[in-house]
Amino acid sequence: MQQSIVPTQQIRLGDLSPEVMREALLAQGFLRLNNAHFQQSDFMVISEMLGQNFVSEGLAKNQYRSVGASGRRQVLHASQSVFSAPGRYFELPLHGECYFEQRHPPHLLWFYCESGEGDYQSTTLCDGIELFARLASEDQELFLNHPLCYERYHSEHFWRTQYLVDTPEALENYLRSQDREWEWLPDQGIKTRFVASAVHMRKDIPVFINSFLPFGLRQLRRPEETRARVSFADGTPLDQDLLLRVEAVAERLTRRVDWKKGDIFVVDNTRMMHGREALSTDDPRKLQVRLSACDVLTELAP
Repeated sequence: MQQSIVPTQQIRLGDLSPEVMREALLAQGFLRLNNAHFQQSDFMVISEMLGQNFVSEGLAKNQYRSVGASGRRQVLHASQSVFSAPGRYFELPLHGECYFEQRHPPHLLWFYCESGEGDYQSTTLCDGIELFARLASEDQELFLNHPLCYERYHSEHFWRTQYLVDTPEALENYLRSQDREWEWLPDQGIKTRFVASAVHMRKDIPVFINSFLPFGLRQLRRPEETRARVSFADGTPLDQDLLLRVEAVAERLTRRVDWKKGDIFVVDNTRMMHGREALSTDDPRKLQVRLSACDVLTELAP
């Protein structure tokens, strides 16, 4: 059964400090603030109290070419580092951001609720430390010793627009920089492979943070919707019972974020998996997103 997240902390910008944010984030893996008068400018100030090297869209060194798995997100600020939340309405199971394609995912995820609230579906959250600890010992050993392989297919139109490249050679150079393998297909589409462990060590503490559930549950329940697949890197196919055991444990640990206008929510992406319940088409909320590094998490991060 899902449990509600602790109530939002009402706060004024002047009362906030990096020390307060750092302490709360390290203690619980997230921080939720609210002030109905918060604007995008406040979101920028607050996120930059703790975040560094924000993900931006572009071609320069260290910029991400693709912010989002299934389509480009709208850029909402001149910095090129504030993005719209994904616009699709399907449920998104618990996952760590970018763990299916990046060797060094962003440390922090920042969300700002610009407008809208009510009895709509919620963002979900689950502590990857607690989730790993609750898995059966044989499942822990399996994930510790056998990395996952994520396979994705992109049409020619998709890879040209998603990765901001004009030629196959440019795409290959980018994929190589991210430790991804590829195979060109006769239609000029491309299949990519990315191998990564499902478990990342936070110093000596194992954290279950990955994209195992989104990939696995879709290929189990709605395989016609996508060519994306997950398996073990040695070629062992996904075991349905294993997938459902992980889903059941995660469900018992999942907490909800019911958005209110003015919410600013930061998630430790080295520890906490997040997801989303299926959205209603008349959901009025507008969320803005930033992704960043964080000095305090550098030594802890995978």
